[in-house]
Amino acid sequence: MFTFDEKMNATERQTWLDFYQVAEEFRDLAPWNWLYDSNIFGVQDPVSGTVYYCCVMGSGGEVFALGMYPGEEGFQTYLNLAYASEGTQNQALLAVVRQRLIKVEFVDREEMRKPELDHLKALGLKYRGSRQWVKAEDYQPGYFPELITVEQARLATLVLRQAMVAARRLKEEPELIDRSDDELFLQTSTEHNGTLEWREEWREFPEEELEEARLPVNHAKAKALKQELEMAEGTLLCSMMYLPAPVIDGEERPYFPLNTLWIGYSDGVILGFGLFTPKSLHDTFEDKLYAQFRSLKVIPGQIVVDSEFAESILEPFCEALGIELICDPDVPVFEEVTNMLIDQIENMP
Repeated sequence: MFTFDEKMNATERQTWLDFYQVAEEFRDLAPWNWLYDSNIFGVQDPVSGTVYYCCVMGSGGEVFALGMYPGEEGFQTYLNLAYASEGTQNQALLAVVRQRLIKVEFVDREEMRKPELDHLKALGLKYRGSRQWVKAEDYQPGYFPELITVEQARLATLVLRQAMVAARRLKEEPELIDRSDDELFLQTSTEHNGTLEWREEWREFPEEELEEARLPVNHAKAKALKQELEMAEGTLLCSMMYLPAPVIDGEERPYFPLNTLWIGYSDGVILGFGLFTPKSLHDTFEDKLYAQFRSLKVIPGQIVVDSEFAESILEPFCEALGIELICDPDVPVFEEVTNMLIDQIENMP
């Protein structure tokens, strides 16, 4: 697990101090008093060119923060979360766990982790009062939120500064907020005589929905499986759900295990399961999938899954094996399984 290095050099120390100062300025500006989490604007990193899609949280009075979603991939995870309430409980959980962003949040002291408090102490910083403490975390799909690195703090400082410029601009001309629902209000820059000169632009939002990265298929293994097993006419259900309990077992950071359940279509009986870490999903999913089919002694002619995420994971293998793949989250047994697993985790001693 990542911990702050108390032996930071002078440059790193100043980077952190700059970050906390700008974060405090953003907190005190309180742009959630006139912006909603749907009023997305952008800040373009002058080094990488990546656009950070910024979401001001706090209009509802519960979470006060700035979310910085990197690039189109990050923006897609924002959209998934924004629309999660329209889907099933598992779809909402998938959207939460698969976020990709840097989040700078303002919390009470009780919500700070010990490494964060130790780090603030090493910098000579302390806060008093409700929602005054600065919590900065990195969210990666499948992983528990982790404390940001010094490099991320440097980037977050730049984004926070320009986010305040954008927020003030949207406050001065409220009609721009309505326009920002259709076009992206962007802070971008050019270098002139060694100095960054920032300007505002309006751009179109990404139009196409990004697909999940496809897992690799070993076509020799797929061919061997087709020769070994017959194709059945029946339907198999598959549910993929992140268990809402982080695990530490040798991975670089805590992760949420991905639970894969295979369920009989006609009787709802669980026929098999598999647990995956973010790394093992890429490395071992194909072998475990084929082992499941071997335990059933057939290749199912049709698989129904409970989410677009599960569909994206299975799609390359179904194509290779000739299996019809259908996404139908509304199959009743899926919600029953989700509730059962969540109840089991909540009742664990």
